[in-house]
Amino acid sequence: MENSRVSSKKEGNNSLRESTSSKYTEVDDDFKDEGSATNQISLEKGDKKEGNKINENKLPKKYNYDLKIIIIGEIGVGKTSVINKYITNNFSEGERMSISCEIQEKSIDLDKDTRVNLKIVDTAGEERFMSLPNQYFKDCQGAIIMYDITEKHSFNKINDWLNILKEKAPEKIVIILAGNKSDLFYLKVDLENELKPYKEKYKHYEISAKSGNNVSLVFEDLTNRIVKILKDKGEEEIVERRTSSVLEPRKKKKGVFKKIKKFFSKC
Repeated sequence: MENSRVSSKKEGNNSLRESTSSKYTEVDDDFKDEGSATNQISLEKGDKKEGNKINENKLPKKYNYDLKIIIIGEIGVGKTSVINKYITNNFSEGERMSISCEIQEKSIDLDKDTRVNLKIVDTAGEERFMSLPNQYFKDCQGAIIMYDITEKHSFNKINDWLNILKEKAPEKIVIILAGNKSDLFYLKVDLENELKPYKEKYKHYEISAKSGNNVSLVFEDLTNRIVKILKDKGEEEIVERRTSSVLEPRKKKKGVFKKIKKFFSKC
């Protein structure tokens, strides 16, 4: 009888241990789950922070450029008319020849991250003597050589204008050729054979100041080509404000410290 009691007692103790062990196991599992959930939240927060850092790093850069281009070509090819068409979308049949050099400006967004303030130099009629001042070409990143598709003489002068750019413009200026007055297609001179060697080196468009055909395209293509070169060089921002009326070299101002030094040297 006593043996059976002892046996029952042992069995009871064993079942108690099993029950207790089972209980603690369940509690441990609960703690484990809570810990996992906490860890998961922590990881998610960490991921979010890391994600923010990654997203910040991947934010697109903002580009802002001041670019200067020059339009050259023979008198009467319509340079001023083309510029006015691009800037104001207006065309005047009786556009007078330019009598003074002007810089017209237009701000354009090439894409959502790239803004360009484009300065366009309209020459002052000196082209009749091929005597454009060097200052007109200073700091120009691009040039449009324009001719009249109905007038072969203006086309034959392209090579002369290329030589002037080589002499006076920055070495790596981007050049586009444009044949104006495409609206007068019925008067067009056949220049296909003569154009071939130029087309191998330069982008070429036929445009019309009157109808607007390809006018915006030629300016935007030139601008895009310049900006691509600048971005490839790692230049994220080129901003140099120039007034529309002044083409003279800017005078260097003496620094404040130099003035102070000069003042004390006289004392």
